[in-house]
Amino acid sequence: MIQNDRDAHSPAVKNSEIATAEFHNYFVHAPVAIATMHAQRFTVANHRFAELIGKSTDQIIGRSLDDVMPEVAAAILPSLNEALTTGIRAYASEVPLPDRSKDKTLGYFNLVFDPTKDTQGNTTGIFISAIDVTEQVVAKLRLQENDWQLRLFADAMPVLISYVDRNERYQLTNKHYEEWFGESAEHVKGMSMLEMLGEKAYAAIHPYVARALAGERVSYESKVNYKKKGETYIHATYIPNIASSNEVLGFYVLVEDITERRITDDKIKQSESQFRRMTDTVPAIIWLTNKTGYCTYLNKHWYDATGQTQEEALGFGWLTATHPEDSPGAEATFLEANADQKDFSATYRLKHADGQYRWVIDRGSPRFDNAGNFEGMTGSVVEIHQQKEAEGKIRESELQYRLLAEQLEQLVEARTRELQRSNEDLQQFAHVASHDLKEPVRKVKTFVDRLIYDYSSEIPEKALEYLKKIDKSCDRMNTMVEGVLKYSTLTSLEDNIEKVDIAELIRNIESDLEVVIEKKKASIEKINLPTIQGSNILLYQLFYNLINNSLKFSIANRAPVISISAHAANEQEILSAGLISSKQYYTIRITDNGIGFSAQHADKIFKVFMRLNSKDQFEGTGLGLSLCKTIVERHQGAIWATGENLKGATFTILLPA
Repeated sequence: MIQNDRDAHSPAVKNSEIATAEFHNYFVHAPVAIATMHAQRFTVANHRFAELIGKSTDQIIGRSLDDVMPEVAAAILPSLNEALTTGIRAYASEVPLPDRSKDKTLGYFNLVFDPTKDTQGNTTGIFISAIDVTEQVVAKLRLQENDWQLRLFADAMPVLISYVDRNERYQLTNKHYEEWFGESAEHVKGMSMLEMLGEKAYAAIHPYVARALAGERVSYESKVNYKKKGETYIHATYIPNIASSNEVLGFYVLVEDITERRITDDKIKQSESQFRRMTDTVPAIIWLTNKTGYCTYLNKHWYDATGQTQEEALGFGWLTATHPEDSPGAEATFLEANADQKDFSATYRLKHADGQYRWVIDRGSPRFDNAGNFEGMTGSVVEIHQQKEAEGKIRESELQYRLLAEQLEQLVEARTRELQRSNEDLQQFAHVASHDLKEPVRKVKTFVDRLIYDYSSEIPEKALEYLKKIDKSCDRMNTMVEGVLKYSTLTSLEDNIEKVDIAELIRNIESDLEVVIEKKKASIEKINLPTIQGSNILLYQLFYNLINNSLKFSIANRAPVISISAHAANEQEILSAGLISSKQYYTIRITDNGIGFSAQHADKIFKVFMRLNSKDQFEGTGLGLSLCKTIVERHQGAIWATGENLKGATFTILLPA
């Protein structure tokens, strides 16, 4: 007894007890879920294990697996029994632990079953450790779901979809691909393109494959001779899969079987060829248009009759073969019928290959497909020239009425000559009057100048100021007289029409205004200025007045910036200006950054002697813009102005090309 008591209190025994207590404390508080079982019941379970399965240790220890974890017992029992039977470690992976109260999964765990043995090596129980792998399993399930959705999407596509890696081996195929080739996805995966498609098909597509593997997106149509499908027309697209490192990992393949479409297209072409041969045998001109009115077909009789080529006739080119007087009416009649999808009939003169015009009648009807959709018009052209000539003989009886019209025309011409003589007399009077006015003005200016320069030191300062005002008034009077003379002669002057280079014209004006431009530090920008037909003298005066106006009406302490640009006028600009839409015009705009003017004065500034500013502030006669308007109208053009106070003005001119 003394010996036993001494052994119980020996240092070795105490150390062992301490180690056991420390191990038990670590076991209970370990961050890893740990439990032990003996005789099919839990003997120990640490806090982490209890927390993992959502129970307390009291609800675990002493109970069976079915009592503690009934939801997963069936799943892990085989592994538990394996460890007990074999004495070898066993595993249960990704075991779901459900939450019975909320009908969902709490998490997923990997369980390890290590058998515990006695000194003789007999299995006496099981040491269980559990690792929470919920995040990994959830991520894997999401990836599987995404893969499944992608697979569903690919399978739903009515095209062949596959993915080929950089070694030209299939890694993915959709359902349509498998059905089309008659091969399962499992069988195709890992096969090379050469093995799957055959030598002939591979040789046909390999250049495109090489481009895709080089990182290029490729689309093409081709006839490919597949090993299993034979000759097939396809439309294929290869989309490279490029990693963030710019390395091509492979490419996605989208293939559409277009064999039926190509066969249909060939049949349509064959049908069109037969139609053309048939219409060429008909002794009449046959034509077709699409739903927009664009002529898509004319049989050979049109080209034989007119001498036009297909490039000249198709579209709306056929109108150029109609007589200029008849063309607008024929075009309007056809376009109206095409828009209303109704029958029409039009007569016009058609120019033949020999240059002669002959009367024809053109009839057309709308064309619809089987679904009732409008496809365009179909028609024929038949010559009725002899009938028209007969009608012409009837019109000869109307000659007497035309003679009466000619007499009236002669009377008008006589009156016109009288008016012309009156205008010439008025012009001569204006010339004489202006000359007579300039002479006394010149003398007044001469003597005023002599007073200023010869006696300036003797004349009082106030008197000298008055003399200078008289001198300026003389200048204005002289300018006004010159303006009246130019304005009066402009309405009757017949200038020679010639090609005028507007850019060169502006350069000459810049030279003449060099002093003013340098003084005001002005800049003139010229953009796409054309060459037009007109009077060089009058056009010079037009642009000189407009540029001089921009320089004159500039803002103090702001360098004038003048922009002159041009472009071919469109139909809307021509019609808005009230001009003839069949002629070609250039739109020329002169824009400045000067004082501008109020929009309400836009129509007034072109009137004779109209001034918007004080003559003491800005010199001038009020004739400049009126002269500009007359010059433009003499060229059968149009001019208007827009502006805003202190923000500049823009003069827009339309002149014939």
